[in-house]
Amino acid sequence: MKNKFNSLLILVFLCTTLLAIASNSEENNTYPAIITSIDAPLSDTVALIVEDVTLACQQDTLSISISAYGFNDITSMQFSIAWDPNYLQYNGVSNMGNLPNNTEANFGNVSNGTLPYSWVDPLFMGITLPPGTTIFDLNFIVLQQPIQGTTIAITNIPVAIEIADNVPNILSVYTDDGFITASNSSAPSFDSCPADIYTLSTIGTCTATVTWNEPVVSGQCGNATTITSTHSSGDSFPVGTTLVTYLATDADGNTAACNFLVSVCSSDTPFITPPADIIVECPSDIPPPDNLSWVDNCGGDGVISLTETADTSSCPIIITRIWTYTDQCGNTNTATQQIIVNDVTAPTLQNPPADATISCGVIAPNMPSLVWTDNCDGTGTTAGTETVSNGIPQILTRTWSRTDACGNIATATQSITILEQGQNDNDFSIQGGNIIIEDTCNGLIQKSPNGTCYKILIGDNGTLSTVQVPCP
Repeated sequence: MKNKFNSLLILVFLCTTLLAIASNSEENNTYPAIITSIDAPLSDTVALIVEDVTLACQQDTLSISISAYGFNDITSMQFSIAWDPNYLQYNGVSNMGNLPNNTEANFGNVSNGTLPYSWVDPLFMGITLPPGTTIFDLNFIVLQQPIQGTTIAITNIPVAIEIADNVPNILSVYTDDGFITASNSSAPSFDSCPADIYTLSTIGTCTATVTWNEPVVSGQCGNATTITSTHSSGDSFPVGTTLVTYLATDADGNTAACNFLVSVCSSDTPFITPPADIIVECPSDIPPPDNLSWVDNCGGDGVISLTETADTSSCPIIITRIWTYTDQCGNTNTATQQIIVNDVTAPTLQNPPADATISCGVIAPNMPSLVWTDNCDGTGTTAGTETVSNGIPQILTRTWSRTDACGNIATATQSITILEQGQNDNDFSIQGGNIIIEDTCNGLIQKSPNGTCYKILIGDNGTLSTVQVPCP
């Protein structure tokens, strides 16, 4: 609109300039400035612009703005507005607040599609408005669609067009009528379109019967509309997601689409086969988890997860693996495997030295450490323990032992017999009916008349005690 007004305003300027050239004397030698923008109209020209509007299909009300350019130091204004009452019925004014003292009282009576308007600056100082400011809005009821268009015009009937400034000058007025057109056809539209639908399949099947309210089409402006669709309410849908499309096409080829998704999920639980339970001896024998597969009667994707727990508080160790499969509809199933780690094999020990016999006074060989090997624990060495009997001959017993993590025990022993030095090495004496035998290996031995022998022991504090021993 601005460009249209600019072109017309330049035309007004050219006509005004020619008249000024013909009437001005050389001593005046003053001419209007050339207009190049609607924001800089002729100094003595005010432009009144009526808005152009294209009605939407079936639009029944209308609001038209009347705006001004070049509204500088204006003290009074009057004009008339005219329209075709066959198409538009006057329904009041609004948006009058941009101009002081601008109220409904400034408007006269409506008569046969005309409305007079007048305004006066109450202070007679002159009012200036920014270019394009709305003076007021005209409101109408649309009686019928103006297919060929209709005009809302600024006219001199019944009130003449006149605008004055504070000089005072009666200013030139440029007007631009508003043109109202109606759309004789518009694209159809769907007043309602179903939302996406989620449902479960019939148990034991991979389909579901799905219903919805059929979409409603409007906005054809009387044009015939054809509706096609990829599916209909009550159709059977497979498990998965299906796009449903309704397409409305009018006689002019205008189209509108209604799209929604139908998602069907399986009602049945998927099946997952668990691996067999197993028993192993060592932790190193535990196999990695199997990559399990599943069977879903309706197919589709899913997610499988694994959790593993172990009870290591005692032997055997019990490991529980649980696989959980969840299909795309949230149905789940699990498979469980139990692994028992039970070491029942005892360690093995290196063969100990052979049993031996030594004479009294001969030092027994050093006790070695033996190498052990275990099927789960690996290998290592263990030192043994020694015990010596008090009898005659004395027996030196050496024992090696290894216990694995599950309590399996391996032992090995060696016996070393320590002999006396013989009868010729014993000194005999008879004291009070007792026979005293001095044995260099076993110490002092007393043999009583009844034939019982006792070994005489001397404690750390010098006390004597006896212990019965075999007679040499």
